[in-house]
Amino acid sequence: MPAFARVGAIVNPDDAQDVLTIPRLPAATRALGVTVEQFEVRDVTKFDAVAAAIGGAGVEALLVGDGPTLNSARADIVAIVARLRLPAMYGFREFAEAGGLMSYGYNLPMRIADGQAGGQNSQRRPPGRSAVRAACRYELIVNLKAAKAIGLTIPDSFVLLADEVIE
Repeated sequence: MPAFARVGAIVNPDDAQDVLTIPRLPAATRALGVTVEQFEVRDVTKFDAVAAAIGGAGVEALLVGDGPTLNSARADIVAIVARLRLPAMYGFREFAEAGGLMSYGYNLPMRIADGQAGGQNSQRRPPGRSAVRAACRYELIVNLKAAKAIGLTIPDSFVLLADEVIE
């Protein structure tokens, strides 16, 4: 990434996942030597107003929160971020698949339901009480088509780190 000094974070302070992320942002951005401006989105039908605020704030990159409110509107969010021509990082692969630049986060489809397929623990567990374990595997998805659309060249050395590349 080219050097940048100011990053925007799009979050919903009412979503439990974003509530965990928001307090960590200042320390994380300080460690990187950048400042962060937070943009709150409680209602995705009003995202155009947030986009106007982002456009006027002078941020050079975006981080989009992981809460379900934002995830449910990923196609609209990706389209608006593309119009802003800003590099953005998302927490779920579905954003990159919808045209976002890149995602880094848990691979949610890797969830394993213990006992669902008749495993040995299924017989000891009361009905309706199957244990679900989330796989602890992060994945990096890079969308080169999105990078090209905003005029960003991603070095081959970074692309090689990706678990999946969308061309």
